[in-house]
Amino acid sequence: MSAVASALLAEKDVGSGPLSELKTIMLENDVSAFELNYSGVLTSLINYLTNTSPLLQPPRKLRLKRFAAVFMSLHPDNLRPADESGSWTAFETLVTKLLASVAQLEQFQVKVSDMGGILTGNSTGALRGAQALRFFQTHQIRCNLRRHPTCRELKEWRHGHGSIKVDPFTSISAIERYLLDRGVGYVRGEDSSGDEDASDDDEMPSAIRQYSPAMMSSDGSDQLAMATGLWVNTHTLYYRAASNSPPPESNNDSPSTPTTASSSKSPGNSKAERKERKYKIDEKLWLGQFYRFSRNQTDSNFQKYQVSDGEVPTYDSPLDPYLTSQLPVEIDDPSVCSLVLLRCLYGLNRFWWSLFDDEDVPPTSHAPLLPHTSFHSAKLNAKMSRQLSDFLSVATQQLPKWTTDLVRAAPFIFTFTSRRNLLYCTAFGRDRALMHLVNQTDGGHADGESGRLTPRLERRKVSIKRDDLLRQAEQTMNHLGGSRAMLEVGFEGEAGTGFGPTLEFYSTVSREIQKASLKLWHGKSISANVENSGLF
Repeated sequence: MSAVASALLAEKDVGSGPLSELKTIMLENDVSAFELNYSGVLTSLINYLTNTSPLLQPPRKLRLKRFAAVFMSLHPDNLRPADESGSWTAFETLVTKLLASVAQLEQFQVKVSDMGGILTGNSTGALRGAQALRFFQTHQIRCNLRRHPTCRELKEWRHGHGSIKVDPFTSISAIERYLLDRGVGYVRGEDSSGDEDASDDDEMPSAIRQYSPAMMSSDGSDQLAMATGLWVNTHTLYYRAASNSPPPESNNDSPSTPTTASSSKSPGNSKAERKERKYKIDEKLWLGQFYRFSRNQTDSNFQKYQVSDGEVPTYDSPLDPYLTSQLPVEIDDPSVCSLVLLRCLYGLNRFWWSLFDDEDVPPTSHAPLLPHTSFHSAKLNAKMSRQLSDFLSVATQQLPKWTTDLVRAAPFIFTFTSRRNLLYCTAFGRDRALMHLVNQTDGGHADGESGRLTPRLERRKVSIKRDDLLRQAEQTMNHLGGSRAMLEVGFEGEAGTGFGPTLEFYSTVSREIQKASLKLWHGKSISANVENSGLF
């Protein structure tokens, strides 16, 4: 294995010999994940498949074709892939060995909190689903509100004594309003801080887990103590007046400050303007011209799409994004090398046909050689499922960073179910994440009590005119596109609102956009030949 690795790193053309030798070793010997990791073959293969330096001969495309010929039995005269005689056995074996290497090397930590241990005193009984939600919403967190030692402008709340109990889903901004209503601080007429603190929307458990010295100093090994401390301990929150200068980069103003609440809450003019901004409608869009949407445009939401006659656009190979020597996101883990090579092999498995686009006879099929399930990692899927089942992590929206990084870097190693669960738990806010977690744990058959405890989703109702559907649909999406509220559509002059009319709205917009009169799609007009006398 080491000799093969050295041969693959040679700058001169060594032919297909090292690849054929590696294939023979894979098929005839029981190569362990340990041997694969420490022989240097992984880094050599990555360099062989991704390096575009002119010093390395032959060129990369020829090296890729040689790899496809040896491991995938693909030749210019045989571009109809069929695994009738086990032609892809070597390729599938290499993928399997890489998955075993990832399982052996990965050190992604699953952080779970056994809420059942809080009641029983041990970790034998776990609370999940509706039970965890019921426990979470029937307990309160005790907090001490203290003026920050560096602040002399504001008054002490209750002369520095006493505590309050808050619901777990209470946000930091709600505590700020509580102090303002009791005369502790005041609202300034203009934004003195220069920006908005996104942490004001954090709930108490999220802020405590993120900023509390006890939580930050813990290595996560004693999850029972962490979960118990959230409810048993009294947490101190320091408040101070917002300064005119930009706030320091540090998240903590005091070693014992779980989170810092500012008593000077600005009205946030820029935020209000963003919410109430009236987007201009490009009238030319409805005249049949080609436009493309641009998120980066400030004055106009649409940018004209220029096309030059007789000019062939540049073609980017779909395989190139996968042939990189590093992951698209930074991940610090011993299994990164195996994941990089897995990305390369997945790209070759899916876009192998792009290697032969310059042949006289192009490939007759673009189907992947191996099914997507061949690239699934059982261990990482189990870890992802375990992490997403932790109620406290989902409720506080404090999932480990590796969950999202891995899905961005190598989504193919996760099943569709795992990726969908991560989407539900991270992309649509805390309320929808809790509803999904309860429905998934209880099989969608929650009892009446859990249904009452489940947070109600915010709803936004709009009225649409049928005779101006597309224009008003665009205005609605521009105005509410960034909102997490559930959209309910009703048609003006018609009775009824809710799920039914909303579905009709989306289906009607879909049909309207497909009309040829808008000239949004490439195609040609088709006229039907109809005889006056009929078919006979």
